[in-house]
This record gives sequence, C-alpha cells and structure tokens, in this order.
Amino acid sequence: MTLILAWLSGDNLCVIADTRLSAGQRVSVDAAPKIYAVPVVLHSPSFADGPRRDPAMGFAFAGHTAAGHMTNALATAGLQALWSKDTPTPPTVGQEEIRAHYPTDLATFEGLVFGWEGDGPLAYTFEITWAEGPTAVANAELMDFAKFGLYAIGQGHRVAQEHIDSEWKAGRKATGYSALQAVITNDSHHSVGGSVQCAITTKHGVELKPVLQVDETGRAVGGFMGAGGSHLGPIGDLVPFGSGPVIIHPRPKHHAG
Repeated sequence: MTLILAWLSGDNLCVIADTRLSAGQRVSVDAAPKIYAVPVVLHSPSFADGPRRDPAMGFAFAGHTAAGHMTNALATAGLQALWSKDTPTPPTVGQEEIRAHYPTDLATFEGLVFGWEGDGPLAYTFEITWAEGPTAVANAELMDFAKFGLYAIGQGHRVAQEHIDSEWKAGRKATGYSALQAVITNDSHHSVGGSVQCAITTKHGVELKPVLQVDETGRAVGGFMGAGGSHLGPIGDLVPFGSGPVIIHPRPKHHAG
C-alpha cells in the first residue's frame, strides 16, 4: 500500500507519495516509484512533421504494486500510440482472455490521474473494483481543491489527518510533506515507508522532482525515488529530472508557553 497526498501550490498541482514496496516485510529491494509522468504522443496523417508530443500526464497509485505498474505500462504504451479512427476495432481474443483473468490477479487498487487542462491543473481520484464476472468498475471523482486543500489517498490517511490537526492546534502550519513523513515514521503503518517522491504539474506537463530533506544541522539528505544524487546520471540523452529538487526544511520546534 502507499499514501498519496495532493494539493495546489499557486497554479501548480503537487503530488507526493512514499516509496515502500514490500508492505514492511524488509525485502532486499524495498523501494519503487508510485508516481509516473506518462508521455502523450498523437499520430495522424495530417501531421507533416511526424507525431505530435503533448505535455505528459501524471499517474499515481496506492495498492497492489504489480497492478499499478501494469496499468502504468499499459497507459504509457497506449498514450504514445493515439490514432484517430472513424470506427473502433473490436477487441481481439487475446484481449478478452487477459480481461477474463484480471479478477484473479489481485488488480484492485486506487490512485489518481492528473495533468494540465486549459488554464490550470486537473486531477481525478479513482478506485478499481470488480463486479460479477470479468467486469472491472472504475469509480472516478474530480478533485475539488477549492473545497479540500489537501487530499490523502491510500494507507495511513487517518494518521496524516491526525498530524494535520495536531499541527493546527499547536499553531503550526502542516504541509503535505510533513503529513507524509509522519505516516512514514509511524510504526502502525508498515506498508508506508521509504523516502518521499514528488511530481509537480505545470502548464508544461508533469515533472518528477528529486526531494532533499534538510536536517537541523543543515545537511541535505535524500534523492530521487530513494536514490542519492551520486547514483543518478543521464539515461542515454535523457536527464532523470529537470529544474532542480524540492527541499524540505526542518520543522520549527514548538516551545510551550
């Protein structure tokens, strides 16, 4: 399971999540991305210069890791092969076979899809559930950030809310980062852990951001998806992240009067 937090910062939508993979079972590899930037590529004979690349959309999930990664893989493949047709083609026998096996694959999970639409960011929460037979139902809801300043999705959302309430009572402003960190360090939710990952949506699309946490001595620790900066480098001609990290400063200590 995973805890996802989302909020608006000015005109930008911020989404963060933890990276724990093993539900706290302490396996050798215990970190994996839960937030993705999904490329969008349009193909049409009318494009004289070849396929058109639109701003990336975002995808984040909380729940069964294999199902979430498979959904991201399908979305990545599908959204890079968008093609305009007058009549849709019927599903193949192979597609029907895969659909029939989904209920036995523990593919139930929840999350959000997000991106830039028109003049601002837009996000939907979703939850995949199963009806009778090989039928999946996806309940989607538009996120209203004017009504709810901060959304919490997945495991540990009650602990996150308790942290926000306690900070408010102490006269301090809680943030999405501090709320997620409170759940990561809470022993009652072993499936939420690892480090903090972050994505920010602007008019240019969804960008994955490295996260550095500054301790009380001023030393910055952290990295990108759980990896330190010394482990990161260009992948071919691509840079894993763009315009600089998100830096989390230490929380001010509260002194009782």
